[in-house]
Amino acid sequence: MIQGSDKWHEARLGKVTASHINDVMMDKAKAGYQNYKSQLICERLTGRKTDTFKSAAMSQGNEIEPQARAVYTLTTGLDVQEVG
Repeated sequence: MIQGSDKWHEARLGKVTASHINDVMMDKAKAGYQNYKSQLICERLTGRKTDTFKSAAMSQGNEIEPQARAVYTLTTGLDVQEVG
């Protein structure tokens, strides 16, 4: 499954992802926990991805990720295997 593809986004709907594990682990009374919980519920009920904020830095990170993987491979000699 290609990261960022429609199939990839569909597979993640309503599921806890690594980038939000801090929201899951925080105090259940905190807004971050409640907001993420609500987001997951909405995605499960509607079958649609919830629109979330994406900063310029996050967009740039997505754009240069392939180059970053290549530099990592050249620097360490280790292959990077993408997973869905």
